[in-house]
Amino acid sequence: MSLQDIKHSVVEMTPAERFDLAAFLQHLSQKDDPEHQRALDEADARISAGKGVSLDELRKMVGAMNAQNL
Repeated sequence: MSLQDIKHSVVEMTPAERFDLAAFLQHLSQKDDPEHQRALDEADARISAGKGVSLDELRKMVGAMNAQNL
């Protein structure tokens, strides 16, 4: 399959399929990046140390950002 074929297929996708494809492509672009892995490791360490936020807190933060059109 050529790049042109792939582009044509993407145009035919639903928005949900394009969203999934975009997430997959982003994953591929970052999976071997040592800096990205380091950031994930640091985030995991913060969460493990109890410095994360609960799902309820996250929902409140997102709601506040949405209210400010951020």
